[in-house]
Amino acid sequence: MTRAGRNAGIEILAGVHGGRLVVVFGGSSVSENVLKAASALLGEFGDGPVVVGHPVQDLGGAPASARARALAGIRAIPAWPTAPRPVAAADLLPERVLSGDEAARRELTSVYAELEAAGGGLIDTLTAYLDTGGALEAASRVLFVHSNTVRYRLRRIGEVCGLSPTVPRDAFSLRLALAFGRLDEPDL
Repeated sequence: MTRAGRNAGIEILAGVHGGRLVVVFGGSSVSENVLKAASALLGEFGDGPVVVGHPVQDLGGAPASARARALAGIRAIPAWPTAPRPVAAADLLPERVLSGDEAARRELTSVYAELEAAGGGLIDTLTAYLDTGGALEAASRVLFVHSNTVRYRLRRIGEVCGLSPTVPRDAFSLRLALAFGRLDEPDL
């Protein structure tokens, strides 16, 4: 592994953690695209899923990335059998939530809070769009607005939270964000 990393120009620190190989990539070129670095060394990992945690500034942040994201992603990946290899733990957000990852739940709850704070009918539009199966015209009828208004609000949702309701994986995350956000609202 170390030799392959050196040949690819990637600094590597690797160790076994509970039967799993945990690899920390280093270097300024890696921080730009950790998935690309993992892809370059994919043949060294053997069979099975490869989950990549979030980039950190220094070695001190590596355990949090490995524990909070990558290991949680490994636990959750069976729920997405067609996940790419390697896959970013962030892309496993809905599966991580369903597997009981509290950090992922907080992340989705904050998505709801961001949309609610942005106002402009984004929560209602997202709800109508998802409840009508992603049908733009049907959502506009439910909301009694023009379809262009729904288009604008859907784009705005993506700008606010980084997830687009028109992308199926993002819509899955947004559906869960709505549910968790509503569950966490104080009782009226």
